[in-house]
Amino acid sequence: MSTTDSEPEPDVVIARNRDDNYLASHPESADILLVIEVSDSTLKYDQRTKLSLYAEAGITNYWIFNLGMKIQ
Repeated sequence: MSTTDSEPEPDVVIARNRDDNYLASHPESADILLVIEVSDSTLKYDQRTKLSLYAEAGITNYWIFNLGMKIQ
């Protein structure tokens, strides 16, 4: 499968509560309140590729936690 056919797999998703607990289908963009990526070696990919994919899907809240950031 190419990357154009795959879906991003976020580290954490916070979604609205649904009666079926998403057993019938995956959450849609309107269900998603927040997507979180924990990034170390994939920071550029998360900032560019995944950000664009989530934006195109209508996901408006996307956080990246950069574990590789050095504090001086």
